[in-house]
Amino acid sequence: MNPHISPITIEDIPTVSNILSQSFSDTEDVQYMINLIKDSLSDTPQYPGEFYVVTKDDKGTVVGFLGYRNATTKLKQFSTGNKPIEIYSLFVDMNMRQKGIGRSLVNFLEEHALTNGYDEIIVKSADKFKETGWVFYEKIGFTLAGTVEGSTGSLSNVYRESI
Repeated sequence: MNPHISPITIEDIPTVSNILSQSFSDTEDVQYMINLIKDSLSDTPQYPGEFYVVTKDDKGTVVGFLGYRNATTKLKQFSTGNKPIEIYSLFVDMNMRQKGIGRSLVNFLEEHALTNGYDEIIVKSADKFKETGWVFYEKIGFTLAGTVEGSTGSLSNVYRESI
């Protein structure tokens, strides 16, 4: 499969919601993420600079997506660079994992980051993703930079990659 990466559109939302439902058992978590994505598409987003892309298969079906933004202050403390960019969300359809889709989304972000003067990618991954996200980031070369407490009191790992 040759993934096709493009900016997310409102038409992509139903498939993105299905992908999120595979990773979140709580529908409120899914709706929260969908609201963030919809907000990023509005004329006056709450978080300027937050951007989402999707990757589609050869048939045009969304199989994964990536959200990124300027690194938040909370995560900048883990940075060794001068201008980090943050992966805010990265999800791949469960049936399409282990096929290079997540890696292609990170490659896209690395190219985007370099073109726009960023020197590092940072990501916070919650402990509920230790069997998926944590393994993925370590596998593709990110290093563990530390841990932070999440809003629910659980710990999240923070990973970084210099680019």
